[in-house]
Amino acid sequence: MAANKEVRTPKKPQAETITPHKLSVTILIRNYCMYRESDEYKNIEDKALCCKHRRDMCVLILRLLQSPDLSLSKLQDLLTSSKYVIPSEVVESLDKDLHDLYSGGIGFLLDIVESLEKIMAVPDSSLNESKSLMIGSVFAKTSIVGHYIRRFAVYFDKLTFSEMTAVYENFQKYYEQWQKNFIKHGKTQEKDMDVWADNKETWSRRQAELFIATQAALLSNNEGKALPPDELHKRIMNILESNPDLVGAHFLSYLNYLRVDEFCGAMRSLFNCFDAGLDPNVKYFGDGKSKRHRFAALNLAILHYHFGHVEEALAALKESIKISQEANDNVCLQHALSWLYRLTTVNEDKLIVQCILKSTELSLSYTASLGLQTFGQYGCLRTGKSYAIFETLAKSDMINCQHNYKDLISNNYAMKAALWQVYGKTEMSSLWSQLLLYQLKCGTV
Repeated sequence: MAANKEVRTPKKPQAETITPHKLSVTILIRNYCMYRESDEYKNIEDKALCCKHRRDMCVLILRLLQSPDLSLSKLQDLLTSSKYVIPSEVVESLDKDLHDLYSGGIGFLLDIVESLEKIMAVPDSSLNESKSLMIGSVFAKTSIVGHYIRRFAVYFDKLTFSEMTAVYENFQKYYEQWQKNFIKHGKTQEKDMDVWADNKETWSRRQAELFIATQAALLSNNEGKALPPDELHKRIMNILESNPDLVGAHFLSYLNYLRVDEFCGAMRSLFNCFDAGLDPNVKYFGDGKSKRHRFAALNLAILHYHFGHVEEALAALKESIKISQEANDNVCLQHALSWLYRLTTVNEDKLIVQCILKSTELSLSYTASLGLQTFGQYGCLRTGKSYAIFETLAKSDMINCQHNYKDLISNNYAMKAALWQVYGKTEMSSLWSQLLLYQLKCGTV
């Protein structure tokens, strides 16, 4: 019996690969650290220029780590553009090291990785005497750059010799492509350095996950600041080319199609989202497959509701409820219950009350707060007592402030403004309307 409950999952793919772009960025970081420890930097009298160098370099490195891989030509253009003030010594040393790496072979690559280990080493007197690269004052080991350097070194140490050779051969092709472009076109003219995407991007898994989380949050909370639908679609396609098994990319594509009310695309992306992580060669037992099915049915119901397909949405929701009850999944069941209120007119008050109580019990604070607001709206439409309605909204306000649910805070402001207008108190309605407008103006929604 115990064996039937086991779930076999496919092997997790490696989160990082060492690409030529990452290798170039790593050398850039190393050379900047060496420059910061040089006498030339310490003898600079213009402290304002030093501060600008540090600020621009930190911003540039952060963007390079978060963005997809660039060609060497674009990286060079970025370093020499007017957008960032990068010390010329750093740029020149990068050019020299990349050329030496191209002509020096794997031995030079091993020397670079060894120098990275010295960079992140703990300072002591013996290391200082040997003039090791002690640059703890440049980047902390616990910073983003520190984690990147350490992770790069760890993944490099795990490479076999054949994999190491493949990394070097990829870099040679990367560098040769830059040489061909440089000979053919010369130094490229400065372009808009905020354009980070083209049709040949290579996204690492971490970069893709960061991009997906950022865009999904913007679509949920502030759609106007998210990328336009067509541009976001191109980015998602590029991500899927590099990470075809990344479930979040399919779900972001699903949200993007919902923005433009594209039913077929949204349906296809939703199916891909729940099929992407399945391995046909792996057998799933117990709750592993059931969980995927019940949440797929729940999201399918939400999709049909968005497009006004009430009967189809209700059928999918009933399937999700049935599977959730069989698996004793109270969380999925509670989400389904909250959607059942929108799709049926039977026992609405009991559904809302049960939703609020169960959500509070399961610590589903967002669903509980939304249920309180819905109950307040229901009471207003059913001529409920005004003080009870405002007490209900006050409970929702308390949850929203505890968890910083900005969208629900705005909903509460709008509901209170409407309620005071219904009760004939125009001054109070105007006050809550102004609070809502102020929150929108400040960009907190």
